[in-house]
Amino acid sequence: MTEITFAPVAAPKRSFWHWLRDTPLRVRLIVAAALAVVLALGGVLTTGLYEVRHELRHSVETQLDTAAAAQRLQFSGNPFGDQQSVRPAPPVPGQINAYVQLIDNTTPSVPSEGSPALPVTAADRAVAAQPAGAERLSDVTVDGQHLRMLTVAQGNDLAFQVALPLTAVDKEVHHLGLSFLLFGVIGLVVAAGLAWFVAGAALRPVRRLTSTAEEIAATRDLTHRIAETRRDELGRLASSFDSMLAALEASVGAQRQLVADASHELRTPLASLRTNVEVLHDLDKLPASMREDVIAGIVTQLEELTA
Repeated sequence: MTEITFAPVAAPKRSFWHWLRDTPLRVRLIVAAALAVVLALGGVLTTGLYEVRHELRHSVETQLDTAAAAQRLQFSGNPFGDQQSVRPAPPVPGQINAYVQLIDNTTPSVPSEGSPALPVTAADRAVAAQPAGAERLSDVTVDGQHLRMLTVAQGNDLAFQVALPLTAVDKEVHHLGLSFLLFGVIGLVVAAGLAWFVAGAALRPVRRLTSTAEEIAATRDLTHRIAETRRDELGRLASSFDSMLAALEASVGAQRQLVADASHELRTPLASLRTNVEVLHDLDKLPASMREDVIAGIVTQLEELTA
């Protein structure tokens, strides 16, 4: 005989929404408030951080324009020279200490004295082939240092690159990001605490209603009332629940009164009917007129019971 085995049935996985649906209403309100705060704070802080970063980088780009203007003065004295006769000017004390490099669209680049070689891409060389004044901004990394670089066309297939470090900007943005993150965490904790307090105060009538309903279910006592004086939706719910309890109590009282009245009304005809039925044991001994009276009485009493 073949033995039949049954594989155990795996319990279905519960999703987040199933878990949220089965959690207490207070927890759901707190989760909803926390999500709203996360979205609001996240949007505000991210926008603020982006604006600060944009302003700091714009300041660096303004400095690049200033440094590029100084280089244009050096190139203006020899607009048709080649790279051997026209070299980038070295940093001048008192001016912005930028990295400068001369490029054209074919030959190797020529960095200024004391300046590291800046990376040159095909897009940068394409700028050199454009008319004077064409520009291109880009982010580059040289020797592990993050730089903001401006490539400016000078004409005659020449261009120069000016770069400034973004180390201070990146450090400031990183510091602000950590500060905003800490502020967001603190705001989230404060919002969760306030949501816990507000939800507890708002759901107090619901807890009283639940407690009253459980007590009524356990004791069958319909005289309990919530007596909530609030005028919001939860107060109206508690008032409606009290009205329902009052109507139910009146209905149960009417049922009990009906049973008592019916019992009282049935007691007399039942007693008379019982007496007449007991007389039927000696019906043969009774005169014919009395037998008819007994039978007529039974019929009358049955009619009363039927009514």
